[in-house]
Amino acid sequence: MATVLVVEDDRLSQRLLGKILSGAGHTVLFADTVQSAWDLLMRPTLADLVVLDNQLARGWGWELLERIRSDVVFQSLPVVVYTGHTERSSILKYVELGVQGMLVKPYRADIILAEVQRAVAADWMSRLIDSPDVACRRLGVNDVDYYSLVSAVASSLVKDIHELREAVKTRSGAHRTGGLLQRVFDQSASLGMPALKKTAEELGRAIDHRQSPDVQVRLNHLESIQRMLQHRANVYLGVQEIVAQTPVQKESPKPPTPAPVAPTGEPQTPFSLFVRRTAAAPMWLFGAYADRIGGGKLCDPEELKRQAVEGARPPLLEAVLHGAGYLRNVPQIALDMLTEDVAKLPDFQPLYLTIAKRVGTMEDEHQTIDMDHALNRLGVDRTGVFVTCARVARAVQTTSPLDLGPLLQHTLSVTLVSYEIAHTLRVSEEHLAAAAGLAHDVGKWILVLQEPALYGLTLAIALHRGSVPSAAEHDVFGVTHEQLGQAFLQGCEMPALLCEAAAFHSQPESASAGNLGILACVALANQLAWSATAETEEQVKMAQGEIIDPANPVWPALRSAGVELPMDVPELVDSLHRVASTALWISSLLAEWAKAKSGSGAPAPSAVKSA
Repeated sequence: MATVLVVEDDRLSQRLLGKILSGAGHTVLFADTVQSAWDLLMRPTLADLVVLDNQLARGWGWELLERIRSDVVFQSLPVVVYTGHTERSSILKYVELGVQGMLVKPYRADIILAEVQRAVAADWMSRLIDSPDVACRRLGVNDVDYYSLVSAVASSLVKDIHELREAVKTRSGAHRTGGLLQRVFDQSASLGMPALKKTAEELGRAIDHRQSPDVQVRLNHLESIQRMLQHRANVYLGVQEIVAQTPVQKESPKPPTPAPVAPTGEPQTPFSLFVRRTAAAPMWLFGAYADRIGGGKLCDPEELKRQAVEGARPPLLEAVLHGAGYLRNVPQIALDMLTEDVAKLPDFQPLYLTIAKRVGTMEDEHQTIDMDHALNRLGVDRTGVFVTCARVARAVQTTSPLDLGPLLQHTLSVTLVSYEIAHTLRVSEEHLAAAAGLAHDVGKWILVLQEPALYGLTLAIALHRGSVPSAAEHDVFGVTHEQLGQAFLQGCEMPALLCEAAAFHSQPESASAGNLGILACVALANQLAWSATAETEEQVKMAQGEIIDPANPVWPALRSAGVELPMDVPELVDSLHRVASTALWISSLLAEWAKAKSGSGAPAPSAVKSA
């Protein structure tokens, strides 16, 4: 399947093209201005084809095409231009710049899809770098080693470009720049990448002749090549991108387990640990008589739904609704706006840079990183996910008899991991997976915030019975958190995807066909987030065994959605477990940051216990 960048300012045309292309299984990126299109091209996710409208609200299509053809990476990128006019001068301008086709509106599905096939067959990236098969044969390595080399070169180029810019700015001399350029030459030879070698040679000549404008142009070209290499590595190694270098426990020690001791024979599972942290008071010691409470339906379920939709919403629920909307639109956010969003959160930028530095690989753990490097490393979508998680974390300012930390960490972890799974499995519009992950437990938040005492009792009953929480929720409240979350989101007129995420995050097979792939990712993220909280190797193995089980509804749901797994299920789950562990570390950092910035929040378990 291809990635297509549609540059079109008419919303109706955008929807039409989106339906045509996504219906054929392609990934679609939208831009409505020359600048927003260029910003998307600057991301590591490269397009296979650009569908370009001639006349935009702010600019002309040929202005974007000029920028594309002036970049060393995009000189062969296929571009199809659509126009409502047939002036000879306009057509000649595009032909001179180089296009795959000039077409006259209206858009037709058969023609669009044929142009996509032409673009894919052209394989424009093969003109920049040896294909993986050719490179593997030449180097005598396997796929894993080759893609690891590509990833290493992409990371090294970030550092090299930064040092070259500094050397040029400070006029450090030929010795330093010569050494850096030689390293770039060596990397181009190992990858079979003449474009990298040519750009380095041109940069060297420009530096020697002190041609400042040419130097900046060649440095920009190197950055484009670095993004292209990062894209190639991401396709194969995407599952590793979010894995931090250090174990979760070393970065953020888990809070101590509450003092009460489990009843004899009770199994230690991630869920039991969740209950003991959330309901720190010893409610699980109620014994068998707790069953008499269950079934009494202590709440009117319809009144509970009505209060959730029509009553005053806690800041947390507002943050979830706003965050889901923000994530749905994150691909259209410009880099400068995203930088502003990071800056608006109090003292969040240092934490963001810490995450950016620890995610992925860096040769020197003491190396500093600035916002430009962080955005380049993490990308627009992932940064948008982090910003959303930070906003939600800050909204947890409710004084509660329960410890809200475990549920907050789980919500943020599922949001982060949903995005990473969708990105790894190349599910279309991975940012929507993050939005669905954020909304998946909104019903549980309603119960926790509106009826904390009864929810604590519900957890105790579920733990005593050894059942899933939903059964106990139905007995106590007359409604499950899945049903309540769905009703709340429907009442708020949220998109069907989010409503289904709340209802079916444990049963992805029940989702509608159009949402099946994303909700399977959310369901898998939910399972992995639980497994990441396991405290012993035995618990981890047990949790992973349940995820790997062919009977797990996630796997048939992914197959039904047409999602191809990049590796065997056990290997994939093992890799994604590390992703989930890192997501837990990030969510812990965000929770601690939010608590420090708010100066309030849920009381710590020790405070509840002493009370």
